[in-house]
Amino acid sequence: MPNLSLVYKIFVVGVLLLALAGCASDNKHVFANGFEYDFGILSSRDGNITLTKETLDIPIIPSDKDPHYGFGYIITSTKGLPFSHGMTLTMPHHDAVVAREGVKLESKDDKTRIYFPEKMWLGGKYIMFMAFDKGDPEGEYSFDILLDGKIKRKITFNMFYPKH
Repeated sequence: MPNLSLVYKIFVVGVLLLALAGCASDNKHVFANGFEYDFGILSSRDGNITLTKETLDIPIIPSDKDPHYGFGYIITSTKGLPFSHGMTLTMPHHDAVVAREGVKLESKDDKTRIYFPEKMWLGGKYIMFMAFDKGDPEGEYSFDILLDGKIKRKITFNMFYPKH
């Protein structure tokens, strides 16, 4: 008859390996307050936006070269509850940035900041998809993400033109 403690140890190790494998395949980053987010290269096709690659190094490919290519993040309420979302994008100074209605723009200290006001999202999910224009600058960018009135996450990432 086999040693039950050995069988039990093998069982426990197997369960732990399965649990770790499940965690490793999940690209979601969890906020401490019940939100998950994905960040990286996004694709927009047929009205659906999906994460193509999780990365903090984003190649700049203008939308006239690939209209489906972009970057950004997807935030999901783990409980499916509505939440408010706002965001500040900080980027290297760029004279060509134009603020659309309801968005505040500020340029100083060699940086351009774009403030997106907080709005309520009822579906429990928010997608920030951004595309590129010709002339967008390379360098360090960051998103300061506000959820329910508080800055919950800062994502710092690098944008660059690919070398062909």
